[in-house]
Amino acid sequence: MLCEGREREYDDALGYSKSGIGQMKLTKNIDFSGRIIRLIIALLLLGLAYWRSSWVIFVLALFVLFEALMGWCALYQILGKNSCLTKRK
Repeated sequence: MLCEGREREYDDALGYSKSGIGQMKLTKNIDFSGRIIRLIIALLLLGLAYWRSSWVIFVLALFVLFEALMGWCALYQILGKNSCLTKRK
């Protein structure tokens, strides 16, 4: 499965656009299997947060869920990594 936005390149290593100061592109950089794994981890963290009554774990679970739904990973973007498949020409 291909990720949308893969053909676009980052303006710099962090994905910041030179046209807009402080605007960060949320270009998809997680493939389908990575998104499923993150979704499972988010659901487990949500259960743990409920069981332990922990706001810290709850916020972490929401962030992992956001990554799974958007197909974007902050750490991947900082490191310049992309696990999406590319189109063959």
